[in-house]
Amino acid sequence: MSFVITLLVVIFTFAFFMRWMDLMAKDRQHRMKLLEEAVKSGNLDAEAREDLVQAVSGRRRHRRKHKTETASPVPGIGILSRFIMFVGWISMLVGLGFAIYEANARQSEDLILPAIILICAGFALVTYPFTVQVLEYRGAQLRAQR
Repeated sequence: MSFVITLLVVIFTFAFFMRWMDLMAKDRQHRMKLLEEAVKSGNLDAEAREDLVQAVSGRRRHRRKHKTETASPVPGIGILSRFIMFVGWISMLVGLGFAIYEANARQSEDLILPAIILICAGFALVTYPFTVQVLEYRGAQLRAQR
């Protein structure tokens, strides 16, 4: 019975984070649409328009960063995505630990199924932010080709 509860908690937690990431992506698309409309309206000075065009197009201007600014270790990956990847790595390691313990246990405790579920869920969580980033990039490329 506790396995079913654990499985349901993992599934609902994963579904919650997937929905949250989807809402954040829609919000980001809405903000980008507002930026595009601001650029097209023409009520901006030249420098602001150039910055907005670069933000919308994805091209970066090569300017020196202030020394207090820190670059992201993985470009394009935000703090929430890094947290999701962290949770994914932890779940994969815990699942691997369960699998190793099950293989070496003298008495069977039936930990192999939770181990497999943790490893698969962890892999999905680790790869999800990169998948979203690639799909957004390809979507932007398709919109630019139209």
